Order: sequence, then C-alpha cells, then structure tokens
Amino acid sequence: MAGSLRGQRAPYFGLGNRSAIVDSLDRAYGEAYNTYALLRTTALAAVRRRVAGPLHLQAGVQWRHYRAQALPNRHSHLGDDLAGGVPLDTGASNGLELRAALLFDTRDEEASPARGVFVEALYARGLKGAGDFAYTRYGLGLREFVPLTEFTTLALRQSVELSDGTLPFYVADERMTSWRPEDGFGGVTSLRAHLPGRFTAPNKALVSADLRYRNWDFWVTPTTPVRLYFLVFADVGRVWGAGETFALSHLHAGGGVGTRLQVGRGGFFGFDLGWSPDAHLTFTTAVSLAY
Repeated sequence: MAGSLRGQRAPYFGLGNRSAIVDSLDRAYGEAYNTYALLRTTALAAVRRRVAGPLHLQAGVQWRHYRAQALPNRHSHLGDDLAGGVPLDTGASNGLELRAALLFDTRDEEASPARGVFVEALYARGLKGAGDFAYTRYGLGLREFVPLTEFTTLALRQSVELSDGTLPFYVADERMTSWRPEDGFGGVTSLRAHLPGRFTAPNKALVSADLRYRNWDFWVTPTTPVRLYFLVFADVGRVWGAGETFALSHLHAGGGVGTRLQVGRGGFFGFDLGWSPDAHLTFTTAVSLAY
C-alpha cells in the first residue's frame, strides 16, 4: 500500500491523558485552534503465512515521510505548546518501522463478524539511521464475537499498546494494527463519542462492547450481502506517557447508539450518536464497524 495524505486540520489537543479542551480558546480562535498541518507519505508492505488452522505469522515494513507544523498565520494549540517550550518534533522527518505479528483468527467474516475470535500480538521497531526515530512498540488486541440469537451479536474488544523510546506526537497518534494503519485515540474506530484524535500519548489501553442487531440480512448475489445493523456501544480507555504507569484513575468513557448499512463484503455507511463527559453529545458518520 502506498499513498500520501495532506491533513490541513489534523487534530492536536495537547499531550497526555489529562489534556483539556479550553472552551475560551475555542471561542477566541475557532475550531482550528486544536489542529495542525500534517503531510504524511506512506509505503507499507506485509506478508502473512498460515502456520496451522487459524494461526498466522506476519512480517512487514513501513516507511513514512512526515512534515508537521503549526498552522501558518493561525493561533493554535500546537503553536502555544511550542512557544511554551514543550519538546515536540516538528518539521520534516522520516520513519522506517519493521513489524512482526502473531495472529489467531476464527471469525466467520473479517469486516462484519457475527462469531469467532481475533487475537493480534504485535511488535514494531523504529530504526534509527534508516529513519529518524528509534523506538520499540508492543501491542496486544483481542476481539470476541458471541452470537446471542440468529440476528444479534455481542462484540467485545480489549487492546493495549506499550512503547519504549521516543515517539514524536504524530507517530504516537498512530495505533498499532496488523495491516492498515489507524490514527487517533478518539473517533469512530477507537474511543467513540469523543472527538477524533482527542488523546495523544505513546501508551494506550481500550475496552469496548457492542450489541449488534442485523435488521436486514440477505444476499443480492452469492458474494454481495446487504445488511442493516443497529447497535448500542460503550468504550472506556486512557493513554499514558513515557515514565508513567497505567492507573484506573482518569479513565475516559463514552457510549451511544448507531446504525450501519452494509452493501457487499466491505462497503459500509452509517452514523453514531453518542455522549461522553469530555465531548458531550456527538454525531459522527462512519464507513466501517468499529471492530
């Protein structure tokens, strides 16, 4: 996979688990206050081999070129942190990351499972010299899908990511997966009912639960399902920085309801309506199930 993304409004709310949204600054400088400019070019390759049954090994390499900077001619949170002496890597840089994974997958489908489990044990190493960053990252993700009735599934997710080394804030914002990268702790694929990219730190933990009901479930062709999902969801998690230890205090929780229309194996569109103490009432569109 290769591509380039220019984010003229990438989210930045500050570092750490207890970063706050300052309403007075939002009102004074607009929604762009909590954003920055990020250009990111990616080349990613991975190979997976089945060892036995549902057990797979995977290896991969990712190269990324970054250019991160505060928004020019705009008052921003990132600009305030840089002016205040917060050590943040901005400007142009390159990252080369080697990856390995052990996967266990018994799901009946990848994009919209109704039964089975999926386990990811992940390892990634940033190479200094070949790139500008030296770090090691570890990830463990578990997903369980329990059919309660013919059309109702209880979906559970637990994940934790740990790091050793120095990760720039825009690398720490990238969540570990076994294939396509995902960004941000907050938003429709991680801590729902929170703003996208709301919390940034190199270590993350998340627990989720969905109750999913398929109101429609029929096949237009042998390879084209059409399904309409209604779901009730809840997420709780937190982040923490280098030198900190995980604690159950200051967890971030959110919950809500949503719907997804699935056409084909991987075509989704829907929305979530949720609430959290941090973001209050939120309405977001989505192009996948969260997990």
